[in-house]
Order: sequence, then structure tokens, then C-alpha cells
Amino acid sequence: MRKINEITTTSLGWLRFAIATFVCVVTIGSAARASGNSGVTYQGRIMKPDGSPLSGQFTQFKMQIRTPDANNCLMYEEIQTLDMRNSLGMFSLTMNDGSGLRLDTSGY
Repeated sequence: MRKINEITTTSLGWLRFAIATFVCVVTIGSAARASGNSGVTYQGRIMKPDGSPLSGQFTQFKMQIRTPDANNCLMYEEIQTLDMRNSLGMFSLTMNDGSGLRLDTSGY
């Protein structure tokens, strides 16, 4: 009877270790995927004054991050060009994802 209890105890210890290892691997993997994109995503819809959606082939978006104080200093600036045809005016931009052209010289 002792051998059955010893085997069960050993098996439970191994199972706990395997589950703990699995949870750690999944958690670390999820964190690595989440930190892969360090940008800020901005989504919206652009409408013309007549209510129709903007639909240009080469639509440029200029995004800036400025200080909130009275100096209004430019910290980050980027331009991205999107094809807005067939988009119904909807867009999604991610700053600092490598697809835009950075214009500021601040180095932040």
C-alpha cells in the first residue's frame, strides 16, 4: 500500500511542476507578444463637409505628441500615408510602428 501512495504523491508533485511550468511559459509568451508593438494606435473616421467619407488614394496623416504645458514643445512627430479608397473614411494608425516617417529631431 505504501508504494501506491508514494507513486501517487510523486505523480502529483510532477503534475504540479508541469502545470506551473506551463503557466509560466504561457504568461511570458503573452507578455512578449503584447510588448512587440510599442506604438499607440489611433482609429477614426474622416468625413467631408457634405457628409460623404474621404476616399483619397494618398491621404497623409500627421501625428504629433506635444508637452501639455504653455510651451507646447514638440516631442514626437510622424507622417503616415494611407490608401483611403474603399475605406468608407475609416482608418487605423499606429504611431512608432515603423510604417511612418519620423520628422522631429528631439530623440525621445
